[in-house]
Amino acid sequence: VAKERAVEPAGGLPPTSGLTARMYTVAAAAAAPEEALAALAELGQPLAERALAEHGELAAEWPGLAPLLALEQALLRAHAQRALEGVRRRDRALRGRVRRAIDLFNVRAALSAGHESGIPAGAIFLAGGAHLDLELFTAALDTEDTQAVRELLAAALPDRFAAALTDDRVPVPRIERALLARELEEERRLAHREPLGPAPILAFLLRQRLEVR
Repeated sequence: VAKERAVEPAGGLPPTSGLTARMYTVAAAAAAPEEALAALAELGQPLAERALAEHGELAAEWPGLAPLLALEQALLRAHAQRALEGVRRRDRALRGRVRRAIDLFNVRAALSAGHESGIPAGAIFLAGGAHLDLELFTAALDTEDTQAVRELLAAALPDRFAAALTDDRVPVPRIERALLARELEEERRLAHREPLGPAPILAFLLRQRLEVR
């Protein structure tokens, strides 16, 4: 009896426990990104299920939001909430890292969107950070002067990240790299102190991200 030929995932991506070969195939056959998300949710993919619910809420509250932006934000929200839930009962340091990542995402989003984008602050804000709330994020988007935005955001962040935002030698397009460098410094410091903890792995991942920036 001939063996059944294995399904090749779309784009040659390897299947995982969260995204099986069948899920890749079904998503690739969808006519639009929103349909792919719905198909993955129907197959029981956990992140897709939550993202689909988030997408529905975004579409209801901001019906004029660009479709791809709404989809991206739905995925980001779903991922952030799953990450927070995953570390809720774990050690405090790991939980702090997730909240820090959300804060830094919001900093980048505020600087990227800018005052003239017209994008509603609530539509692109990720909840769950340690230092930046929606009120401050909204104020940043409502501020015209870029330097003033940088100072406003920096005032809410720990010193090591605030310094990257207020450094006049770092232009806005390079701020993301500067923030990544600060994260890497912090994880390297922790790796020396706790070599068996998550810091060495996180430092490696941050270094990889820096190399492609």
